[in-house]
Amino acid sequence: MADPDMERLVVMIGMLGSFHEGERLNTLGKIPSLLKKLGLSWTDIGLALTQREKLLAAAKQLQAERDAALHEAARLKHSNSDGGGALAQAWTDTSTPRTVESRHAAWLLGLGRHFTQKETDFLNSCARRRGPLSPAQRDWLSDLVRTTVARTGQAPPP
Repeated sequence: MADPDMERLVVMIGMLGSFHEGERLNTLGKIPSLLKKLGLSWTDIGLALTQREKLLAAAKQLQAERDAALHEAARLKHSNSDGGGALAQAWTDTSTPRTVESRHAAWLLGLGRHFTQKETDFLNSCARRRGPLSPAQRDWLSDLVRTTVARTGQAPPP
């Protein structure tokens, strides 16, 4: 809100809730001239409040729908017997070249080795990722690859 008059109107409307009767009456007397200067009416104020409530209700509905969709996606992802690895690969965007890290993560998931839920989620995320990992993520993935190579004797893809 860049208009100083509009900001002043917002402050004045807030002052209508003052505990001091004189302040409320004084503010109430000044608001009509400011509304006129802004080309607004009390009806416009009421409509704006009504519209705000409608927007808040719509936002809450969209948030609930988003949460339900995320929950369903997670359920589908984990309904696969290998913790979602194959399904995660099916959801992978193939328009961008895969990184070495994403190939290593997919390789780890494809081995069928048991990982914790946290590790599985991390590997699924890495397998879908097209950009670089953070240093901490890169270290964690390298650790998982080293451990798996030591246990299985298999080498990750290049």
